[in-house]
Amino acid sequence: IDGGLKAGILLVRGKRVNIAPYAAIGGASLISNLYDTGNDDNEFKAVNTFFYGAGLHTEIKIKEIDYPTPYEVTRAYFSIKLEAGYNVMAKVKEDYFRGNIPYVSLAAVFGMGQF
Repeated sequence: IDGGLKAGILLVRGKRVNIAPYAAIGGASLISNLYDTGNDDNEFKAVNTFFYGAGLHTEIKIKEIDYPTPYEVTRAYFSIKLEAGYNVMAKVKEDYFRGNIPYVSLAAVFGMGQF
C-alpha cells in the first residue's frame, strides 16, 4: 500500500496533449502474507516508511463531447493517462530489504470540463 500527494506544473498544455512533471511525498507499507494464520503477530512487516520521489504525467485526449444542459453547453472528454515515476524510501529498518519503488500507471479517463 502506498499513498501520498503529487504536485507539479504543466509544461505542455495543448489541445490534445498535457505533460506535467511532478514531485511526490507519501508513505508506503509492505506486509508479507506468508503466514496466513489469522494472527496479526505472525505477519512480517517488511516496509513501513515515508517516501519522496518524482515522476511525469502525460495525458492524451481521445475524444471530446459537447452536451447541452438547461443553462449552457457542457464539455467532457475521454483520454488516456500515462504516469511514470520513482519513489525513494526514506528509512528502511531491515538490512535485507533494499530498493526503491519505480512505477508506471496507465488509465482510461473520463473528464468533465475543458481538457
